[in-house]
Amino acid sequence: MSNTQIQNTRQQALEVTEQLLHQHGYLGVSLEAVAQRIGIRKASLYYHFPGGKEELMLEIAHRILKREEEGFKHAIASSRTASGQLREVAKWMASGPGPTELVLHDSMRFMPQEHQTHLAQSFLSKLYAPIQAVIVFGVESKEFRPHDVELSTWSVLAVLAEIHKMLPHAKNSKTLPDRLINFLIRGLHS
Repeated sequence: MSNTQIQNTRQQALEVTEQLLHQHGYLGVSLEAVAQRIGIRKASLYYHFPGGKEELMLEIAHRILKREEEGFKHAIASSRTASGQLREVAKWMASGPGPTELVLHDSMRFMPQEHQTHLAQSFLSKLYAPIQAVIVFGVESKEFRPHDVELSTWSVLAVLAEIHKMLPHAKNSKTLPDRLINFLIRGLHS
């Protein structure tokens, strides 16, 4: 098997596993199902992921966090105001593949404590910290009034994690990200 084939098989396994996670959650993902969908034997997955399902899930978690971190950075960089930055992050989340934070949280419950701790720290540095920095920037620039930044950060992240559940029920799904952030920041304006 060439390096290109190995990389292609690994990439396919990661993509299929992430799709299955979104559809069925952690318990609904099996190595057998992943192998069938990409057309290889289950035993072959162990060549690519010697640690089995745990290694595959850990790699998916890191992949999700990296994708979200890059999306947050790009969205934040596209606006000069804290409100605008939060709106852009919400729009980016609404246009993404789905409730990745919820998938990540679900999967973490089944991982060993050391992986849970590592992923929680990664979440805090890659996703929590950028949102917190935006809110601090909003306070420092007097766009937002001084308040409990930690609570605001968690509130924004909670709304972002649930945005895909709201989209099908919104009267206008295209404006939902703006409306949600406007709702959250009304309490932050000075």
